[in-house]
Amino acid sequence: MAEQLRDADAQIVYLDISTASMEIAKRRAQIRGLDNIEWVRGSLLALPQIRIGEFDYISCTGVLHHLENPVEGLKVLKSAMKQDGAMGIMVYGRYGRTGIYQIQELMKMINVEQDNMQQKVENTKTILDCLPKTNWFKKSEQLFSDINDGDVVIFDYFLHSQDRAFTVPQLYDWLNDCGLNLLEFAEFKASYRPEMFIKDNDLLQNIKTLPIDKQQSVAELIVGALTKHTFYASGQI
Repeated sequence: MAEQLRDADAQIVYLDISTASMEIAKRRAQIRGLDNIEWVRGSLLALPQIRIGEFDYISCTGVLHHLENPVEGLKVLKSAMKQDGAMGIMVYGRYGRTGIYQIQELMKMINVEQDNMQQKVENTKTILDCLPKTNWFKKSEQLFSDINDGDVVIFDYFLHSQDRAFTVPQLYDWLNDCGLNLLEFAEFKASYRPEMFIKDNDLLQNIKTLPIDKQQSVAELIVGALTKHTFYASGQI
């Protein structure tokens, strides 16, 4: 975003609770010669106390689904958004991650008396190596192309203590609870359109009479492989 707005009269605020992640971002900005970023360390839940202003656009990717209370997190973000502003959000998709959650439950059972995190990771890798073809994660493994990218990925997929995924109806309920509207999906747009899959015209026309969220729910269930939802939201329709 800072690169795209390099020549604009805009100020980017980077907020992160992780010092290590922020240092990586700072190095990337330095390499690109970007000086339009304000660096703030802290939790998004502390935004009302940090008081860094209201924003035209807020990007929050892969964070809200790890909060204990995603509703609280989204409401805090909304409080920092201008009235005519918008957000870009990514959270996990429930159906595409079915196999992930089965392995999470399995590892909770296997690691119940294990306190050493590295050993939990090793136990998980051992289990992944012995999964039969009938296992649901094994059947859907191609959806997770980074599964072999190291222990951090293993932890994030299978050992994370806070992990909430959403179906399309749950997305709409969540946004509604926070006074927001889903404007448009930003990735895999075709996967939310039933006409991409249903070729029987009579059946399709019946489905097209449903509200847009119901149509998108139908498509989500047909696809069955959406591991994340990336979308834009606003307080306006």
